[in-house]
Parts: sequence; C-alpha cells; structure tokens
Amino acid sequence: MMKKRSTTYRLNVVDYTIFIVCSIAAAAMLYLFYRDMNSFTIKQTEKPIAKIYFKRNTAQRKFVDNDIWEVLTNSSDVYDGDRIRTSKDSEAYTEFSDGGIQIQLSEKSMVQIFQTKEQKRLDFIGGEIFVESKASADDKLVIHSGKTDISISDAAQVKIALPEVSEAAAAGECEAEESVVRVEVVSGKVEVTEQAVDGQTGDGQAAVQAKPVLVSAGESLTFGTEHSEAKGNKPSVAATSSSKSDLPKIPVKVVAEGIEKIVSRNSVTFMHQDYFDSESNRQKYNYACKIPVADLSEKFKIIPKNSLIELEISGTADKNLRGFAIQVSSGEANWRRAHAFVWVYPNNGFGIAKDTPFVVKRLIALDYDIVNTDKAEAEFCYEPNFIDSPITIRDFKLRSKVLALSGGHGTKIPAAGYSKTLEYGSISMVKDRWGSGPNDYDWRLYADADSLFGSSASLAAGSKVKISVSGVCNKSIDWLRPEIIENGENRWLSVFLNNGDYDALALPKSNCSAGVPFSLTKHCTLYAPMLNSNTAMFQLSVGSGDGKVSTAPVFSNLKITVEVE
Repeated sequence: MMKKRSTTYRLNVVDYTIFIVCSIAAAAMLYLFYRDMNSFTIKQTEKPIAKIYFKRNTAQRKFVDNDIWEVLTNSSDVYDGDRIRTSKDSEAYTEFSDGGIQIQLSEKSMVQIFQTKEQKRLDFIGGEIFVESKASADDKLVIHSGKTDISISDAAQVKIALPEVSEAAAAGECEAEESVVRVEVVSGKVEVTEQAVDGQTGDGQAAVQAKPVLVSAGESLTFGTEHSEAKGNKPSVAATSSSKSDLPKIPVKVVAEGIEKIVSRNSVTFMHQDYFDSESNRQKYNYACKIPVADLSEKFKIIPKNSLIELEISGTADKNLRGFAIQVSSGEANWRRAHAFVWVYPNNGFGIAKDTPFVVKRLIALDYDIVNTDKAEAEFCYEPNFIDSPITIRDFKLRSKVLALSGGHGTKIPAAGYSKTLEYGSISMVKDRWGSGPNDYDWRLYADADSLFGSSASLAAGSKVKISVSGVCNKSIDWLRPEIIENGENRWLSVFLNNGDYDALALPKSNCSAGVPFSLTKHCTLYAPMLNSNTAMFQLSVGSGDGKVSTAPVFSNLKITVEVE
C-alpha cells in the first residue's frame, strides 16, 4: 500500500534572511546599473555653450575628448566640441546660451557644436535639422557639412537634410560619407559656399576656390556628391536651385489617410517678404512663416486633389493680430497654391490678442494635387494693413491631419430660416488700402464666413440672405456695406455684387451719425455661389469719406445678423 509523502517545505529564519539579502543586493545592482547607464558628466572647469532639451524620448552626448556616449537628462549642458545625437523616434533641440540660435534635431540625427569669439559653428554629420537664428551680423553661425559651409548672419529659419549616413557615422565611429545635402530656407537668407577644385597652383597642387551661392526664403538648394558605382567614385554635383538632376525622385505613393503630425517650435517669427500682386499689377509685401509640408504629413508623398486637411495652430503672439492667411503650395516647379485662398480671422474678427494663448483650427480642401510633400510648403502670412512689423509666436505648435483623401469639397446647405448673430461689445475697424492715392482706402471689419453659416456650408447663386446691422459708431459715416467674399477656385469674388454696382450693395445711409444708435437691414441676392464657408469671408466696409474718416471707426454694441430667406 502506497503512502502519500508530504512535499511541503517550510522556510526557516536562515532561508528568509538569505532571500531578503539577495533581493536587496539584486535591487542595488539594478539601481547602480541604471545609474551607470543614465549618468552624465558635468565639466567643472569649462563653461557650457548651450543646453539640450527633449521634445520626444531622449538624446545622447559625447565629449570631444571621450569615446563614451552619455544618456542625458532634459536641460543638460552642452560644451564646446560636444556631439549630440538622437535615436529612432526621438527629437530634441539645443539652444546656445545667449538664446540667439536654436537647432532642432529630428530622429536619427547628429551634430557637433563649437563656439569661438568670432562665430558659432555646427558640424552637421547626418539626419535632419531645423535651425532658427535670431542672430545679428556680429553673431554668425556657420553650418559645416562635408566640403560645404552654410553661413547665417541674420535672422533666418533653415531646414537641412543629409539622408545618407553610415551606421559607423551615426555611432560616431567615423565621419559621415559625403552625400547629397538639401537646404531649404523657410525665412531669411543664407550663403552656401562649396569648395570646388579649380585648376592647379604652381607647385602642382589643386587650387581650392570658394563659390558662394545666396539662398533666400522660399528657395531650396541641393549640393554635395552622389554615389556612382560604375566609376567607383563620387563626382561633384554643381550647387544650383533649379537643376532637374538635383531634384529627388518622387515615389508614386499617396500619403496615408489619417496621418497626423505635430510641429513644435520654441518660437517662430513672421519675416518680411516681397511679392508681385497680379490683380493690382504692383509690387507688394507681407510677413510670412513657412513650414515644409513633409513635416506635416510624410516625406516624398503625394496628397491628391480633393483631400481634406485639418490644420490647428496654437501659441502666444507678442503683438495683436487681426487675421492671417494660409497658403499650401502644390510642390510643382512653378509655384501654385493647392487650394482656395484661406483667410482666417480668429475670435470673430477680434483676432489674436498679445500675450494671450490662442488656438485656431481650419479645414483645407485641395483643388490640386500636392505632387511632392518635400517640395511643398505651408505658408502663414499677414498683410501690413493688420500690422506693419514682424510678429513672433512663442510655444508655436502646428498640428496637421489628413482627414480624408476624397470628398474634401462636400458641403451642407443652410435651410431657409437659418439665422446667426455676431455680437461685439466694442471693436475697431482696420484700414484696407485699395489704391495708391492718399484717400484710396476703406475701413473694414472681417469675420470668417463659417462663423456665420457654419463649417463647410454653401449657398447657390440666386439664394436670398437678409443682413441686419445695428450699433453705435463713434464717427459719422457716409455708407456701410456688407459683403461675402468667395475665395474658391482661386478667385476673389463678392457674391452680392451685381455688375460692379457697389452703391446698390451699400446699406441705407440713414441714422449713421456719430454717437447715434442705428439699425439697418438689407435683403441681398447671391449673384454668384458661395462654394464653401471654410474659404469664404464676411466683411463690413466703411468708406474713407475722401479722407474725412482718417482714423479707425470704433463700433460699440455692434450686432451683425444673417438669415437665409
């Protein structure tokens, strides 16, 4: 007969003691291992020249006199000659101690930083960086890559990409092989100097001659060398911004639907730029900030016509700004806007307030393909009639999402009886100059059309709209004119205007004396369709009175009501 044996084992005091001691020892070793892996050195005898901050995951640093890569903590010091690198899915930025220059590193990027009394220098080893400089001519930054120097003497924003980097170079074991480098100037201008062999000196040595190329805002430049397996060498590629041989080959692939990206920057500054206005046939200027579309979607992709893109902009501005425009280019050789012109008037036309955080969201439906996201740009700009100086936005964040690859122009029609009112306790108008004469201007109040008719709304030609305006103006005015401007199909069209008869469009002139409450109503017919309220705008205009109204009219208790009849 078999008997059951008891297999229960009871720990005695000695066993408990051994278990606890071993557990403590293991925990201590794990802690020391973690400390060793995440420790970093502070140089007591050397002054740091910059600091590094993390945007996503972590970054590493290697001293110029050390072969060990250290995992850094956020806000770590950077010393002269330090190498900085980011791994996959990591982003960081380093800022020089004086705050004048910031270098943002995308994933799998590496740089080496130097500073002397004469200049700051950045050796770009590989990956992709975005440099924002607020420096003056006395505080120059030189970015060195291979045999090329990129010099920044004034305020500028520059994106530089060097995609071909060996694993050894990425690990810091050797210098990166020479490869094609692409420079895109978002704002300001830079000077690119490529060293090229040109003849021989008297002692038979090759003479090196600098060939400077000036690259301005909105321009890009590809330079460096390309691999040539047949010859076993790397022939020189001439620095040019227009050579077709320098353009990257675009894979025939469409961007992923639903792709969402966020571009974050410590600050962005809207820079002065000149342009030719074909409508008025004269040279004009505005202030603009540009973001590569590749940063907002995917690299070397196509975003097809009729796609719907959502943009959300946030930050804090250092000045008041009533409105700005959005233009996304198609990425073609000849510049073309890929969608209807979009004006944005936040807060029902009050705009963005100085030193007050804001969030603005806008939908964009493409009228043309964006044929190459790496060649296209999203530009945000404003006219000098809003403010004639650069604006800086701190804690700038731009979120982009491709909502759909089709159906972007789908709209709804407000039903008869639909009504919406905008109310303003007190608001001043903005001068809009339409000619070169001293009195060739109107005073205007702007609002987004979707704030009156709802997002993605449309009205057909022949629709009837009743507009009522009431309030008190601090000035006597000759006329008051409401308009809806349709920007669709790359046009600028007042949909209420019949054969250019602006007098018929104006509201009645009665009771428009200074300080006297007024209430005016107009029944309007759409002589052209409002295709999409997301791109249309509402404006209320007051004439200059041949110079009599020389300062901005201010309305109080203003109410604007639209009703679909």
